[in-house]
Amino acid sequence: MTLRLFCTDLDGTLIPDGYCAESPGARQAFARLIAWHGIQLAYVSGRNRLLVQQVIEDYQLPYPHYVIADVGSSIYSCYGHNWTLMQGWHQYIGLDWVGCSVNELYDCFAKIPGLVLQESEHQGRYKLSFYVSPEIDHTALIRHMQALAATHQLAVSLIYSVDHANNLGLLDVLPAAANKLAAIRYLMLQLGLRPDEVVFAGDSGNDLDVLSSELPAILVANAHESVRHEALRRAEQAGHRDQLYVAQGVKGKGHYADGIIEGIHFYFPDLRGVGK
Repeated sequence: MTLRLFCTDLDGTLIPDGYCAESPGARQAFARLIAWHGIQLAYVSGRNRLLVQQVIEDYQLPYPHYVIADVGSSIYSCYGHNWTLMQGWHQYIGLDWVGCSVNELYDCFAKIPGLVLQESEHQGRYKLSFYVSPEIDHTALIRHMQALAATHQLAVSLIYSVDHANNLGLLDVLPAAANKLAAIRYLMLQLGLRPDEVVFAGDSGNDLDVLSSELPAILVANAHESVRHEALRRAEQAGHRDQLYVAQGVKGKGHYADGIIEGIHFYFPDLRGVGK
């Protein structure tokens, strides 16, 4: 078992979201660890390309080999500052929207009470994002929106998560074929990788599909209790409980990059001395 590709969410996983304290030096230790020969790095984020580039600069993160952006609806191969969109992925997921634009999709949902359109920088070619109240019955809302989309012959994936630091519900509308897990699997196919050569780290609701999948995954210790409970429930239900490592932390650690390192060491004990 060799780690070939390490995939990680950014906000609340690799970088702090303000909800918990970050262990000093943990991000630097992570950078040294993934720089080990043969390990490729992919950032998997709800951010768009420009916002991912911004956070790389702001937090002095290592430059990735790949970026899965817009909650899985965009994939880029990266060579330093040169990023190339994987057009094949866009063409594949675009079939679900049969040429429909984000503005046209918005018209389907504009009259639903409780939906607040997010700022323009949070929208994408195949990503329509709303704010909703965390108290809303999001399960019923998602069912209603899926039914509305179906009347327009559109296949959609609706991904709900909560920004606990700001007490905001987040709802992303994507093509049905698009999410973080599907994008990672597509990238694995392009690279010819097996599940046991890939590890994912996450912390929030839009990471749940990957956290409960066949891929070895790490849930950082700062994840909200509701996410931890749902990740464990889904992983158990899918028969993948052994593929989900929940960072424990020692003396208050296990948050963010520190939890990522703990999880990598769990799956790959031979890397324990790397990056120190």
